[in-house]
Amino acid sequence: MSAARAGKEGLTGIERAAALLLALGDEYGAEVWTYLDDEEIRQVTGAMTQLGTLQPRDLEKLLAEFAERLPMVSVLGDYERTEQLLKKLLPAEKAELIMEELRGPAGRNMWQKMSNVQGPMLANYLKNEHPQTIALVLSRIQSRQTASVLTLLPESLVVEVIDRMIHMETVPKATLQNVEAALRSEFMSTISRATGRNVYEQMAEVFNQIDRDHEKRILDALDKSQPAVAERIRSMMFVFEDIADLEPQAIQTVIRQVDTAILAKALKGCASSVRDVFLGNMSKRAGKILTDELDALGPLRLKQVEEAQQQVVTLTRDLERKGEITLTRADEADDLVM
Repeated sequence: MSAARAGKEGLTGIERAAALLLALGDEYGAEVWTYLDDEEIRQVTGAMTQLGTLQPRDLEKLLAEFAERLPMVSVLGDYERTEQLLKKLLPAEKAELIMEELRGPAGRNMWQKMSNVQGPMLANYLKNEHPQTIALVLSRIQSRQTASVLTLLPESLVVEVIDRMIHMETVPKATLQNVEAALRSEFMSTISRATGRNVYEQMAEVFNQIDRDHEKRILDALDKSQPAVAERIRSMMFVFEDIADLEPQAIQTVIRQVDTAILAKALKGCASSVRDVFLGNMSKRAGKILTDELDALGPLRLKQVEEAQQQVVTLTRDLERKGEITLTRADEADDLVM
């Protein structure tokens, strides 16, 4: 199953295998699965979840030698179909483990996933739970996430939770499984629905990856044909200057992660108010280094500045996805409802 692109359709070898096994189904494909090792199963099932719809004509072109045996209907590759197939072909425990890895958002088990949920969202859910349940959850996730949640819970509740965490004894396996099941069904499913992006959010993220020249031309064209669509995309886009509107802690995290030379290029030509925000969130020594770097740059081409700004924006979005920062504007911070 070569990972190289193959054929006019541009499918990889793994994607071809996934399409074939989906088309064969459990009745004809069961024996094929027995010849795959664990890593091959993970690769194929991963490709299945991302395959989408493959029309009959595409299957016929791609797998002509199997055309007579393939059902001439659309093949849909998604999580539900993949999980249904795996449960018929593999032991339940093994099938569930593979699907857990595929579902995300990151990590291989429930506790790793919980550690990737933003602190305010997790605190808002836990504040209504029994202190013992809160203590159990916080004792199982990463310490940075525990610290974030504790600062957001009511003080009286925090004291009791910490006391229970300190004196917590071994938790029975059945109790732990019940808590995990509740988190999976009640909390993580809610998170998935709440964080599901609509097409405008997805398109805004695409535009964030396009250089400024093409971005402007495409949005200008959209303005003429579909102005409402263009405006909605613009409202969801995140640009370099937006970083200056974030909370100080988020700005400082970005500054620590970005190379000074790149930040200097990104700030070249920006309004003095934007520069002042970055310098105001740095130590005097770091600010002096950045100022010297800016002075030494001299004239830059617009494309160089835009490329540097895009690097900083990409890094900022990555930090958000990892849960290290939230893209909340400083003037919106007081509007959080816990």
